Amino acid sequence: MENNLTYTRNGDYLIPDLKLSEQPEKPLGKYGRMRKAYLKEHRPLIYNQLLLIGNMEPGETISLDNRQVTFCATNFSYALASQITGVSLYDRNGDMEDATYVQALERANLLSFYIENYLSGYHAQASVVAFGRGKENLDFLKKNDYEAYGCTLLTSELDVNYEKGGNVYRSAMQKQPNVLSGEYDADRNTMYGMAPVILEYYLGNETDVEALDFHPLTAEASDSLRYYYTVPFTGGMYFYNYNTGDYDLMKPEKDHYTREELEEYLSPGNTITVKYVYDTTGEYTWNIMLPVLTVTGRSK
Repeated sequence: MENNLTYTRNGDYLIPDLKLSEQPEKPLGKYGRMRKAYLKEHRPLIYNQLLLIGNMEPGETISLDNRQVTFCATNFSYALASQITGVSLYDRNGDMEDATYVQALERANLLSFYIENYLSGYHAQASVVAFGRGKENLDFLKKNDYEAYGCTLLTSELDVNYEKGGNVYRSAMQKQPNVLSGEYDADRNTMYGMAPVILEYYLGNETDVEALDFHPLTAEASDSLRYYYTVPFTGGMYFYNYNTGDYDLMKPEKDHYTREELEEYLSPGNTITVKYVYDTTGEYTWNIMLPVLTVTGRSK
């Protein structure tokens, strides 16, 4: 079998240099192509939030109401891909004789590449990712004497309505927080070391804040990060009080704050300053994943 492929390195990946033959245009869009296939492990992603749906048949409509939302780490691409494909359920050195594990590993590698290149950072739209079941059409290859292996990742983007009943729901991480003190990696939303980190979050001048929520990593996401020396934040969380000039300690179990509770902590510019003091009795003092903040309010 002839195989004279050359490759170009893209980060940690080798991409084959394929020359595609010209194809006649067809009036079939990406949604039409997706509906022709059986979609397996269909999962929509919105910034740091994941919905696991399972299998989806052609033409099927699925309601997302009352489905559990997983708060994940989109900037740890392989960890998230492992969580979605099921690789994280295996030991680090899985059995390469196990066909199910090998398939999950192939999918995790492909999905990780997609997440790293297309989903890092904030996105207003939701991304839908799915793996097709069965062999896909290989007519795009210039020659038909190649053997094809692997899997096909199907993706799409969906517009998201962030308003309901007059309220607006959005991420408070659209703009990177202002680092006032400590070591903080904005790309991964992690703090380092034993020193406290003080962050000023911008909540948006166009919104009258009604509620503020702090979302820690869910247990599934924490498990997928165990090989990255990354742990969820535990310790003391303090809000800066603009009336007293002090930092007030919040209750450890509290993650939802109403407008009345935030009155003393919101600045005239609609920011809130939070100090994180990590519990140093934990296993690690680096790569400590901080909560994701979301704002609910009314447009001004």
